[in-house]
Amino acid sequence: MKRVKPKNLGCISDEWDKVSPVRQRVIDENKDISLINITAPAILEEVAKTLPNTILDVGCGTGYLTHRMANYTKKCIGIDASRNSIALARARYSANNLLFFHSAIEEIELGMQFDLCVANMVFSCDPTWIASVKHIYDLLNPNGRLLVMLPHPCFWASYWRIREEPWFSYNEELYIEHDFSISCAKDLGRATYIHRPISTYINGLISCGFVIAELQELAGDNVNPYHFFLLIKCTKGKNTENG
Repeated sequence: MKRVKPKNLGCISDEWDKVSPVRQRVIDENKDISLINITAPAILEEVAKTLPNTILDVGCGTGYLTHRMANYTKKCIGIDASRNSIALARARYSANNLLFFHSAIEEIELGMQFDLCVANMVFSCDPTWIASVKHIYDLLNPNGRLLVMLPHPCFWASYWRIREEPWFSYNEELYIEHDFSISCAKDLGRATYIHRPISTYINGLISCGFVIAELQELAGDNVNPYHFFLLIKCTKGKNTENG
């Protein structure tokens, strides 16, 4: 694990192109405990409360959560900047109301608006996350909702022992290159995590016109006491300039 210079989205997408096949394999083998037992159930619970007609899953990866959300809506679309991730999603998951597109968030043009947008573990590897949030705002219907799931910045640094590094500073934006690992599978490939303090995300969402409705902190198990996630529940604000 090391601090690196800022990377553009193309570089980070290339990393996920390489990681995506093994990523899908560990999901199929039910080894991604955080996704299957923590983050996905929390998001699906929110989706089930409102049953939105249309859902956009930004940074959908290989499509596991997108496919699950399709059970609660008339149309569910997943997009990702990783070409290989989208190819795997299309090959693995199918439904009449489910589509996948290869695209960066700020570049997608779908000719429709959505009741709900989900960004699950996406912004922590998005160099231009503010541009992404602005475009999500435009893609949402009036009173549309945005669910943002993040590695909890306060606890993630402890979980991966980033705090022990001499270069770590909580209040700075830091690009950290690491061996992508999950609880039950280690060293799956190189990936980049972008550390930002919670205030950066909260203030950024507000500046883009969103209203923070609720914050939910999700804990891991007793084996991984620092494995925390942060779910930010937002609604599209009214009479707010997004720019």
